[in-house]
This record gives sequence, structure tokens and C-alpha cells, in this order.
Amino acid sequence: MSRAESWTGLGVQLPMQCSGIDHLLYAGRGNPGLAARKVNLLLDTHVALWAITDTRGQQCGSFGLKHARVKYNPYPMSGLLLDIENMSYQRGLGDQAFRVELPCLRLDRGELVALTGESGSGKSTVLELLGLVAEPNRETLFQWWHCGGNVVDIAGLWRAGDQRGLARMRAASIGFVLQTGGLLPFLSVRDNININRRLVGMVVDDPVVEHLVEELEIRPLLDKRPGELSIGQQQRVSIGRALAHQPMLLLADEPTSALDPRLAGKVLALLLDLASRLDIAVVIATHEHQRVVELGLREIGAEPLDGQTRYGSRFLG
Repeated sequence: MSRAESWTGLGVQLPMQCSGIDHLLYAGRGNPGLAARKVNLLLDTHVALWAITDTRGQQCGSFGLKHARVKYNPYPMSGLLLDIENMSYQRGLGDQAFRVELPCLRLDRGELVALTGESGSGKSTVLELLGLVAEPNRETLFQWWHCGGNVVDIAGLWRAGDQRGLARMRAASIGFVLQTGGLLPFLSVRDNININRRLVGMVVDDPVVEHLVEELEIRPLLDKRPGELSIGQQQRVSIGRALAHQPMLLLADEPTSALDPRLAGKVLALLLDLASRLDIAVVIATHEHQRVVELGLREIGAEPLDGQTRYGSRFLG
């Protein structure tokens, strides 16, 4: 299929340079009023879901095609997302200090990566560094590449003390899945899922959210509070919340550690599958090396530091 694909029955042409959820321009044949509007596109092998917005961002409708008569070939968005060199973080002094080092990390869009190591090795600290929560050393190179070649100098934002810029990046570009779910107990499941979308000014009623609700099997839970849910249900809702605003990067800290092994495998596979289809890069911290191997994930492992301190790790891979 060509990147400018003609979709029989829809009368439109789509430039397929991006995959999953992205803004695509299309031109309606025989209907000038449909020209140059934006489309949010979500495709899998069985369902094509469309949300149409005009050039001002106002949603003008949506429709779905069950078992669409087109081959699944969404041309995954390739290219660099994160470029990191010489990153480190230290708490304390001397041989009692806790130190984490990440000498080099290049993460592509949609790539799935596992941080592995024993408890206390610093996996959560690395996630905090990637999630713009912990400040790295001043010599760090940390660049965030957007689609189209625009680059944000994250290390520069830290050095300048630009907390607003860092907060905007966190809100719009990063999703978090915590060990305990981290749901707000005073909000319903529906409002928990939509909270990140509201924070960045996205519409709440969206086919992406509907698709996540169906895939995660949480529709009967939407009006409940987190306290009424099982641990497994809370984690599925947490995954939905982390993906709903379509971030570029998803960070997951031992997201299945509180689940029994059978359910843990199912939830983790679902998380990775949904993120992959939405072209969201994932970095997941886990001590389950065998599961990483089974899933075929790229692994970045913790290794002891060379005599600088008794606590901490260097992450290589």
C-alpha cells in the first residue's frame, strides 16, 4: 500500500506517514467542505475508529468501521524520541550515597524497553529521571524529539529552573502507571481516566477513550470509585488513565507486582499491546527477568557501581 492510501467506500485519501493516534490531513472527494480537516486515527486489524475535527479543533463527529475492508498497514512512526547521555542522580555523600547512572539511552517512538534489576537498584529513580520528576546532574544531555524534528532540551529546562516547561512536558507527553495504581479515590473511574485529557485541554468524549475502555474491559466500572475495585481492576483503570491522553512515553513502575502471576501476565501483555498500537514508547521497571525474555523486550539492566558508593547502580543495555 502506498502512503497516500485510497480508502474504498470512504472517498478520502490519507497520508499515512504516522501510525496509531496522530493528526492526519485528508481531502474529501466530491465534498469541498471536508477539505483540510484533521483526523484522529486508531486502527487495528478489526476496527477502524475515526474522530473528525475541523481546523479549529472542534469535533464534528465520529464513526467506526467494523472489520474494515483494508489491510492493516499503518506505517509505524519511526524515529528518535529520547536521546540521553551521561545522566546520573545522587542522593547523599560519600560511601553512604545512593547513586544511579544512565550512560546512554536512545529510545525510538513506539519502542518497548524493560529496566531490570533487584529491588533497591534504582529502577524507580531512573523512571523519575525519564518522567521529569527527579533532576539529573548538570552535565546530562537529555533531548526530547517531537514528530517533525522539533527538539526540546530537557536538561536545559532543568538548568534554567523552568518548572512550568517541565510540567507542560509531563502533562502532555508522559503517562505513568504506578505499582499501586495511584488512582484518585474521590473521583469515579470515568473521571480518573479522563483527568489527564482535561488537564491538557483534550475533549473527553473521544473514540480513543472508548476503545481503551472496551479493550481493558472496564465499562461496568466507569461509575464506581477506586475503593470499590479489586487490585487487578485498579491496575487496568490506571493503564487506561495513562494512555487516554495519547502520550509519547509511558512509564510503568512494577505495574503487576501486586497481582497474581496469571493475571500479571495478562495485564502486562495488554498494556504493551495497547501502547504499541497507539505508537507510544514504553519503559517498564521490573524484577521479572524471565517475563522480559518471554515478551522479547529490549533490556536495560542494573549493574553495581565500581567502588564509588555501596548503594546504587549503572544501567546498561
